[in-house]
Amino acid sequence: LGNTRDTTICYGNSLNLNPQIFGGDSNFFSFRWTLMPDTLLNVSLAKNITVSPLVSSVYRFIVTDPCTQSADTIFYNINVREPLVLRTSNDTTICMGTTTGLRATASGGLASNYKYTWTRLSDGFDLGNSNTINVKPILNESYKIKLEDGCSNPFDSSII
Repeated sequence: LGNTRDTTICYGNSLNLNPQIFGGDSNFFSFRWTLMPDTLLNVSLAKNITVSPLVSSVYRFIVTDPCTQSADTIFYNINVREPLVLRTSNDTTICMGTTTGLRATASGGLASNYKYTWTRLSDGFDLGNSNTINVKPILNESYKIKLEDGCSNPFDSSII
């Protein structure tokens, strides 16, 4: 089986664990999965499982058969990225015709892939894909920002 498999996933994603088994008598294999340190999983008798950890976790797979003297074990270290978090500017009151900046600060997820989408709520118009935008509303206006990283579940901000 081998020793350890390390994988990183984004928060909210699932991963299929599919160990490759060589040797032994496949007609009589017996499988057991545990979430370390020693929690038996509900699907512990299956060879392949799908996991959706919300925090970094270690899964242990054990295979036995009557022909092999000792069990074979593999560990899967699943590192989970932090969930996407988005902080935005506070609500702002400005004079008509004045420009103001709106700013979003992101964390978690896959930072190198951050994609911001600002939207003006009155008409759904997209205003830009940067973490900051300048706006010059002529009436009371609200804006929304969406954060995506191509891996985690998108984060929609509260309305500014």
